[in-house]
Amino acid sequence: MDKSISMKILIIMMCITAFFFNAMGNGYVMLILCLIPVMLRALILITRVELNSSAALMLFILFAYMSSTFSASRADSNKFIFMMIAFLIMKFVLEDSFGWQKFFSTTLFFIVAVSVAVTLLSVVVPDMVLGMAEMLFDGESFDIYSLLFYEGSFAGLYGQTGINAYVISMFLAFVVASLFLGNKNKLNYVLLGVGIIALLLTKKRSFLLANVIATLVLFIQNSKSEKRKLKIAGRLLFLVVAAFLVVRYVPATQGIVEKISALENAGDITNGRETSWEQTIEIWKENPIFGIGINNMVGIHDISTHNVYIQLLAETGIFGAIAYIILLWSSFTRSGEAYQYILKDDELITNGKIIYGVSIYMQMIFIVYSFFGNPVYGINFMLPYIMFVSVMDSYRKYKRSVME
Repeated sequence: MDKSISMKILIIMMCITAFFFNAMGNGYVMLILCLIPVMLRALILITRVELNSSAALMLFILFAYMSSTFSASRADSNKFIFMMIAFLIMKFVLEDSFGWQKFFSTTLFFIVAVSVAVTLLSVVVPDMVLGMAEMLFDGESFDIYSLLFYEGSFAGLYGQTGINAYVISMFLAFVVASLFLGNKNKLNYVLLGVGIIALLLTKKRSFLLANVIATLVLFIQNSKSEKRKLKIAGRLLFLVVAAFLVVRYVPATQGIVEKISALENAGDITNGRETSWEQTIEIWKENPIFGIGINNMVGIHDISTHNVYIQLLAETGIFGAIAYIILLWSSFTRSGEAYQYILKDDELITNGKIIYGVSIYMQMIFIVYSFFGNPVYGINFMLPYIMFVSVMDSYRKYKRSVME
């Protein structure tokens, strides 16, 4: 007897369509909605009878495509869908292999370390960094970069402080993951302070909050074993004290404190985001099922929502937004389960486990930042996220094949 949830949803949807579609709306729209649980069931069967991150990503792409049929700018929608399909293909390749994590870890740490160094040099040798930025960016991009630079918001190697804060968060992920795994190298404590200073120099409050939450989440993941709790709690306390001292006594990082104070005094701690959130929700109310078309809010309505969850609600409708949440949640929960096995895996040396801790940390960064920014729309944000999820999915698939 078939007792699957998708089949039950299908039966309910068919009954509603057959008997009540006049009260619900257009009958043809209801028929399309009936196909949703069928598609979900097909995706689950394709992906080995489990709603894994690849199935969730396919589901999200499906709803993004459905929303594009209502799009006023099909070109913008198609760009987004192409980007997601490319990510999906790359993910399939990565998760079907194992052993690439070590090379990825080495390469990534080099990139993020250079980014942190350039951010710090923005304070030490500003003219040199501005000269370098002039070579990297042209016209308006450099004008924006230099304007932020003179305001004390440093974008490092990138044209946006948000991207720089995201990359610096990866640096902090390496350091925090290493400390929680028991690496007592004194250099890690120095790197921690350096990373915190670099992050504060970007003046990105959302990433400051995201890193605090990610640190707590990784602490919980690493301390599920009773034997490890006390040691890791001590390291967490050190991280908190170190962060406080840097914020309180390092002159170069006072900019973010001043920014927060100014916003509080102005009575707008969201920095104007609340207005754009309300406008986006009103647009969603007019198109609640399929939305206005993926990647259309900025181009058509000239609204930068600064909240992925709300923006996807307006652009892809209720089902597209739910599919995105399923993608993030299924990826994170499955990664958390895999991480517990990784901590006990004797085949992996301690340094080899760091990249898996980084994966947990950065997935949480992505989830939190989605409340304050639009990371799903940017290659700089979404591609690293796909790689971090693939780190875990590759391990799970490898272990499954070994056990079989």
